[in-house]
Amino acid sequence: MPTPLTRREVLKGAAGLAALGAGATLAAPASATRRDRVAVIGAGAGGVTAAYLLAGSYEVDVFEARARIGGHCDSRVVADPSDPSQAVTVDLGAQFFHPDTHPLYVTLLEELGLYDPADPSAGETYAAPGSLCVFPVAGGPPWLTSTHPLATPWNAIEFAVFAQLARRAVLDGLAWETTVDEWIAGLPLGPAFKADVLFPWITATIGSPRADAARASARSILQTFALAFPADLKGASTYTSKIGLQGNLQRLLDRAPAARVRLDAPVRALALRGDGWVLRTPAGRQGPYRFVVLNAPPRIGRELLRPLRAFGDVTALLDRYEYFDSRLLIHRDPAYVHPRRWNWAAYNAGVDGVECEGSAWIGALHAPLPSGGTVELFKSWAQRRRADPTEILLERRFKHPLISAQTVAAARALRPLQGRGGLCFSGTYTAGSDLQETAVWSAMKVAEALAPAAPALTALQARMAANGIAGLSYDL
Repeated sequence: MPTPLTRREVLKGAAGLAALGAGATLAAPASATRRDRVAVIGAGAGGVTAAYLLAGSYEVDVFEARARIGGHCDSRVVADPSDPSQAVTVDLGAQFFHPDTHPLYVTLLEELGLYDPADPSAGETYAAPGSLCVFPVAGGPPWLTSTHPLATPWNAIEFAVFAQLARRAVLDGLAWETTVDEWIAGLPLGPAFKADVLFPWITATIGSPRADAARASARSILQTFALAFPADLKGASTYTSKIGLQGNLQRLLDRAPAARVRLDAPVRALALRGDGWVLRTPAGRQGPYRFVVLNAPPRIGRELLRPLRAFGDVTALLDRYEYFDSRLLIHRDPAYVHPRRWNWAAYNAGVDGVECEGSAWIGALHAPLPSGGTVELFKSWAQRRRADPTEILLERRFKHPLISAQTVAAARALRPLQGRGGLCFSGTYTAGSDLQETAVWSAMKVAEALAPAAPALTALQARMAANGIAGLSYDL
């Protein structure tokens, strides 16, 4: 929990708000100097990207509570048991992407030399065929297998229809407040397909309990995959990074040596004084900073801001953000796929009553080993499973954002408060989905306000224009 501020700090904070214009909208300095400093709290994708974009214009310090960058994601290298000299990088968190669902993210990777649109599997990315198997964990044949559609013909046909409806919903701008329950209820699809395949799979895509998935924003979920469905139905694909999300973020930091990252440095309190923001960490007081960029999860940010009375309206909004418990496992045994290997897919959704969690077969998403063999490794969501795998290699637990209609309304109301008193937000604070894509976009919005002429920002904007996405927006 954050350390309470002293009365003296509270009084200084009140003076600081007046001096810095707490009620004013954010405006970039006429000419940022090297004396201007920015503190970024949280080294997730949004925080590291913000540091990368701002480092050419400000002195930037990034404070991360954990011993690693990456936020909710851990990138780990796992050796193949059949050939220890061969290894694969897996992410305990956000991992998969696609140029159509993550156009800004892949443009940033292209800028960093980590993605080649002419040859996606060259360099540090890998493109693989996407596939899906939805099956009952109690036993029996799959209810849907995209690799063998003739085995489940009617559900395969309905899924093809659903894929196009999902694409159209995103392209037509489905309202962010529309819940999964409401959207699915209005689809011209059979009730058996909705109950056996669609509801379970949607639930599995975010890893939440069914009740939470039903009231989640349909747009927030569709945004993660719908545009990756091909318009011509010739087969889906998915992309992964060979060096993991943390490897990509480290490349950003390598390109921004002026950004200083402080690991194992949780921010325990904030104070706003006349000369700027001051942070309290285990190493002592840090600052003053002209701007603070909050990228730590909103549930952490609200506790840092709660003692600051002038930001009571912000904490009231952050209190409305919702979460659910998430647990990710990396394991070797095929505990959460269909018993018949013939039915294994890149993504496997095991239905257990009304609940459903997913398991990604890394072997289907990774290049074959030099020996010609397949990587026998699985990444699974396992918060509500009946039993654990027997060969667990890695485990990660965290609070996952639930993008409900309530969260969307709060995030929309927070947007006009961006930059007040020099306080900015990146990550899931002001976006309607929890993706690498929206993390990068939110960081760009901060950089555009604080340093519109920053070299890294203008270079990225130029590449966006060349890629035809200059007008990209995820505004709610």
